[in-house]
Amino acid sequence: MIKGLFRDVRRLPLFHSKQSLGAFICAVVSLLVLAVSEMGYSELKQSFTAVEVNDKQKANLQQLLTLLVDAETGSRGYLLTGDAKYLDPYRKAMESIPRLLDSLRDNYHADPQMVKVISALGRNVNAKITEMDITVRLRRDGMIDATRAVVESDIGRQRMEQIRKTVADLSELQRSEDTGTRNQWLRQALWVRLGVAVTTALSLLTFFYYAQYYGRMAAEKEHEAKLIELERAKLESEVERRTADLTELAIHLQRVREDERAKLARELHDELGALLTAAKLDLTALRMELKQAPPSSQERIKQLADTLTQGIQLKRRIIEDLRPSILNHLGLVAALQNLADDFAERSGLDVEARLDPAVRVDPQAGIALYRIVQEALTNVEKYSKAKHIHIELDARPTDTVLRVHDDGVGFDPATAVRSGAHGLAGMRHRALALRGQLSIRSRPGRGTLVEVILPATDAEVGQAGNPPAAWGVAPREPATDAPKPQQPAPLLG
Repeated sequence: MIKGLFRDVRRLPLFHSKQSLGAFICAVVSLLVLAVSEMGYSELKQSFTAVEVNDKQKANLQQLLTLLVDAETGSRGYLLTGDAKYLDPYRKAMESIPRLLDSLRDNYHADPQMVKVISALGRNVNAKITEMDITVRLRRDGMIDATRAVVESDIGRQRMEQIRKTVADLSELQRSEDTGTRNQWLRQALWVRLGVAVTTALSLLTFFYYAQYYGRMAAEKEHEAKLIELERAKLESEVERRTADLTELAIHLQRVREDERAKLARELHDELGALLTAAKLDLTALRMELKQAPPSSQERIKQLADTLTQGIQLKRRIIEDLRPSILNHLGLVAALQNLADDFAERSGLDVEARLDPAVRVDPQAGIALYRIVQEALTNVEKYSKAKHIHIELDARPTDTVLRVHDDGVGFDPATAVRSGAHGLAGMRHRALALRGQLSIRSRPGRGTLVEVILPATDAEVGQAGNPPAAWGVAPREPATDAPKPQQPAPLLG
């Protein structure tokens, strides 16, 4: 029958492969380890609970003895002086002693020997309390001679000696119980040790049995991993190349867009400005010739003059949106100050601009920094709910630093990038096009800081005190129809 059972077990699918057999052996070993550890843990937990209870009762015994001493000291002080303040420790002791006695009885009610000792302790303590209560009452009633007689009878000392002896007996019983618990721990530790030794032996056998097998598998996997790593390296190289191409394309398209804007702004200023100015001059001349015309004609001429004026103003706003004229005429510092002032007036926010007048950048860098500030202010107005904005522009020996900081609600930059925030990507591409760095530091509820660091070119480092026209101080265009700087149209963020 046993042989047949063994054959039936061997026919199980579990033993048809080394992997299945190894899994079975590992499962058995794991269950043995778990069973041994759980058994040891359960027994140790019970022992620790018993020791904890015993320690607590030891502390209660010491506290009981201390309270009795305090009560006796307080009562004797009252007997000698008659001052009621000496009765404070006596009253506190009288309130706590019954609770400690009840705790001792509750914890040792199952041990007949302990119950006997605790009962004797309770009787002695009650007798001591009664003796102290009598002396205090006699002293309070002014019966000093009777009080002295009770004190000199030596009953109190005898009661305390009995209490100390009972406490010592109870402590000895507790020590005996602790010794038994420690012996039980040793036995439990021995069984756990034996179980761990057996399971360790089984684990070692299983380990050595499969070491060679899994060693061969590891070598094969390592070879496969090397092949996968080579393919991954090729893919990463391709991704980096395509990312660089896309970044370069985005930078190129941004430059082309700025160039087209500048070209369109010049054409609007030159061609359309000349046409509108000529039309207004002709209309003025016609108005002078038709002074005697009917009032209706005069009114229509006036409406036509107003329409031309609105067209000239619209042309100015379009030109400013395409390419801020103040950037070409007065440079980056004046353009940023004008942008900050216009934004503060339009939005009602507190905008503080600290711009270093020593900053000198070339036209490409100037328009890039201007657009970055413009985009940052647009995002503040649309999303941040800020009240204060700080714009800083500093010239350092080797670079130029631009910072835009607000005290708004903030956001998670990583989440914003993943959600496709094209405004942030546009700012980053503008900085990259100038070999610079853009960092956005923000946390929800902590505001946002946009920082751009552009390296100084050789010309800027060598001629920081003598800015050429290429740095943004270009020759003025004809004064005719020169527009007042307007707030640029914000980029989409």
